[in-house]
Amino acid sequence: MGMQAGGSVRAVTALVAAVLGITLLASCAPEPPAVRPAGAGPARYVALGDSSAAGPFTGPHIGPFGCFRSSVNYPHLVAAALDVRTFVDVSCGNAVLEHLTEPQQTEQFGIPTGEVPAQLDVLTADTELVTISMGGNDVKLPDVVLGCVNLLTIPLGPPPFGQSCIPKYVQNGVDAFDANIDAARTRYLDALSEIRRRAPRARVLVVGYMAAFPQGDRGCWPVVPALDQDVVYARQKLEAMNQMIEDVASAAGAEYVDIYEPSRGHDVCQDGATRWMNFLQHDSPGFVAHPNALAHRAFARTVVDAVRQG
Repeated sequence: MGMQAGGSVRAVTALVAAVLGITLLASCAPEPPAVRPAGAGPARYVALGDSSAAGPFTGPHIGPFGCFRSSVNYPHLVAAALDVRTFVDVSCGNAVLEHLTEPQQTEQFGIPTGEVPAQLDVLTADTELVTISMGGNDVKLPDVVLGCVNLLTIPLGPPPFGQSCIPKYVQNGVDAFDANIDAARTRYLDALSEIRRRAPRARVLVVGYMAAFPQGDRGCWPVVPALDQDVVYARQKLEAMNQMIEDVASAAGAEYVDIYEPSRGHDVCQDGATRWMNFLQHDSPGFVAHPNALAHRAFARTVVDAVRQG
């Protein structure tokens, strides 16, 4: 998911930026490839994606400031575990599929933080492994995650004043998120075809999104301030998006890595070290409504297992 949806996200981002200091805004130079001589794993591993791969605030920042890329996100952990010879991480918060082939203008809380090149520019003919975590911003998943926040459970008005958020997204029998998912399908297929064209020797692993919401028909207001029916709706949209991503990976001849099933029971409503996605509580480092450091370690294990078993 990206980091652009909702006023609450902007407020949290502004607070974090104030703590970090404005001097970080100058850090827009590309992150150089990490080279490990005599690596035993793939010769060249490239990580593509949005903030679900970048891992904002899960650890020390690296690369362009506007991407909020962590040095301990799951791609970095995968690269270390596989002992790859050359590793390039171009994951970036707010990225959409368009930014695979077009530059991305980064910004946070309305302040431009620079331009980063198209992510696929780093692919080469000798690339042997590619992971991609993307699609959430294309279907506007952050809207359903944060646009359903309700400070009240008494239905006095539209969110955040107690009424369900579903009527905002389902009008005249048309579900806006389902439409977004359908629209993203072709773009994702085209992107995977372009990856194959630029890196014909590479194994391409398409990583889905984690189980952010609890199973069943209950949420956990006020820990996560959303109505029960809205939590169920958000979970259904997330599952539909993951299904689209899995279908696209299969159609493109890529490998789908399911992190949804392994993350069941680690959603935003869980406690402490059980929770892999932060909301109001941050027992593990990370950004609001994004996988935390515990999640990235778990994702890395899942991806490494997929690589070794393939």
